[in-house]
Amino acid sequence: MQLTAGWGRFAIRVVGTASGSPARVCLRAEGEVDLATAPLLRTALLNALDSPDIAVLELDLDGVTFMDAQGVSALLQAVLRAREVGCQVRLLRPQSYVRRVLAITGVTAVCEVQ
Repeated sequence: MQLTAGWGRFAIRVVGTASGSPARVCLRAEGEVDLATAPLLRTALLNALDSPDIAVLELDLDGVTFMDAQGVSALLQAVLRAREVGCQVRLLRPQSYVRRVLAITGVTAVCEVQ
């Protein structure tokens, strides 16, 4: 899955899956997550959570250079949906700016950030 929007400012793709029971899905986001691109992030995360027997959803944020409140909202919506299906969300390798946004907004209190 690769989705792009906002003049190529954002992309998200599946970089790994472990099938079986329980399943793990890893997505990688790159670019800016803002009002224009957050819906793509939200859609990709929610679609991944529809995977059968999913136990862990990982989102690699190393390539994300900007995240605003819309991006935080997309993440929190995914965390809520993950709890409904019994899945754990892990946010991997956020850059310092993004890590700070996640901490200030309380995202680090509701999901694992590595």
